[in-house]
Amino acid sequence: MKRRAILVIISLIVLLTGGVAVHSYSQRQNDSYRLIQRGARSSFGNATMSGGNAFFVSGKPAVLFGTVTKPNSPEQFSYILVFRNAVSVKELAELGAPGAGLDAGVTGSGTRQISHSAITIRGQRLEARHVIEWNKDFTEVTSEKLTVGGQERDLAAGNVFLVDLTGPEPVSVQKKIAGLPVFGPRDTFPDVEKMSEEILLRLSQADDETKKFVK
Repeated sequence: MKRRAILVIISLIVLLTGGVAVHSYSQRQNDSYRLIQRGARSSFGNATMSGGNAFFVSGKPAVLFGTVTKPNSPEQFSYILVFRNAVSVKELAELGAPGAGLDAGVTGSGTRQISHSAITIRGQRLEARHVIEWNKDFTEVTSEKLTVGGQERDLAAGNVFLVDLTGPEPVSVQKKIAGLPVFGPRDTFPDVEKMSEEILLRLSQADDETKKFVK
């Protein structure tokens, strides 16, 4: 039997400062799906931020993350959102529409950089926003703030958030997880997919609550 599949290459023209675009790759066959998004990226001097790196694969928890590279430091995660329930094919199609279910990117003004990733599923919206203020030379951080679900979070308490969208309101549990993946290239969709798979693998080896969440 001839294998039937739908292959869609989507360029989401997300309007971001500096004309940065977010690109997505999605493939759907019958009731299975795969949507990988390579997030927007913006550099100021030696400082770099990204937002909207996404992993939606049928049968697996969804992952949405942003990153930051500070001068003289390796790239690190700004935030990692992990969603307990896989989205349906219908919801995936809605996420693929510009400005619909997935809103992400990087913006900047003066010495401020903002990475944000927001998702709306089943009418529930959850956003992570990482704001960094740099000195005038972009060599040092003068202030830093992370908000998830509209609430400011303690950066020292961890950057992993286990998100449950099954109730009337989004619920997110903050976790500090040691041994998260070391960054490699993320210039292609397979790079983002590999990183997301490694995140889920590490979470499956963490504390009991996290293991159960990603099972």
